Amino acid sequence: MTLLVLAIPVTVTFSVQHGATLTNEVIVAWFFGWLRYAPTKADLTRGQKLTKKSQKKPGAKKQTEKVTETPKRRPSDLVKTMLKTEGFVKRIIHFLQKLIGGVHLRTLHFKGRIGLHDPYDTGRLWGLASALTGIIHMKPRVLLQIEPDFNQATFEIDGHGIIRIIPIQMIGITTLFLLSPPTLRAAWAAIKWRRQA
Repeated sequence: MTLLVLAIPVTVTFSVQHGATLTNEVIVAWFFGWLRYAPTKADLTRGQKLTKKSQKKPGAKKQTEKVTETPKRRPSDLVKTMLKTEGFVKRIIHFLQKLIGGVHLRTLHFKGRIGLHDPYDTGRLWGLASALTGIIHMKPRVLLQIEPDFNQATFEIDGHGIIRIIPIQMIGITTLFLLSPPTLRAAWAAIKWRRQA
């Protein structure tokens, strides 16, 4: 019975803008539109308030003082560490190819720029993105205009789309990716990177 339920398609309608601020809207429809879910503005506001409270905790200034004394460990460094894992980049490309192949695109429009602190890392990330966008471009009703930024770390995106997915298919593809040896090695590399903090 569970397998039959997971075989029913899910329609996802979304829009996202990421620049100086992040705004997004998602509507998930299941059981042929009978069940719908969309985060409300109240949920988003509650999340923003929790973030502000966590930033105002006592001792926050002391922590920032300690961070300034030692070299900052950027998220891009973690990405760099994982991408260096043997076979991980190829495994990501294969995983995303399978994932994209399982997604039925009704419409997809995206524009933006991406860049990391190191131009070399930006080039590697851009190569990965190009491999994926090449696959997506073959699908109808798709418009992608993503450019690399080799001068600074940036992530700007503006897009919207409507997609249909079959949950059981996505679960199978994701499970195989997570349990693959390259992914496990990359996860272990990430754990060691965090322990060094």
